[in-house]
Amino acid sequence: MDSTQVLSNLARMPRLELMVSVLQAVHKQLGESDQKRVEKRWEPYLEGRPHLVCFKIPTRETKDHLLTISQELDRLETELAEAAPESLPLST
Repeated sequence: MDSTQVLSNLARMPRLELMVSVLQAVHKQLGESDQKRVEKRWEPYLEGRPHLVCFKIPTRETKDHLLTISQELDRLETELAEAAPESLPLST
C-alpha cells in the first residue's frame, strides 16, 4: 500500500474523532427538547466514546461522516438562530 494513502487515512480518522467529540459535547449542552429533536439524526455518533464510534466506521467512509457531522452542526446552528436569533452572536 502506498505510504501517502496510509498517512492520509491516519490523518482523517483523528479529524473524525474530533468532530464526533464536538458533536457529543454540543449534544450535552442542548436543552432536553433540542436533544430529543436531534437524537434520531445523531444517534450513530452518540453511542459511546468518540474513538469507539470511529472504530466502527470503515476508513473509506470517513469523508462522508465528516461531511455529515459538519452539515448537522451547521443545521443545528441555523435552527437555533431561527428559534432565538437574539441569543446568538452576530456572524462576522
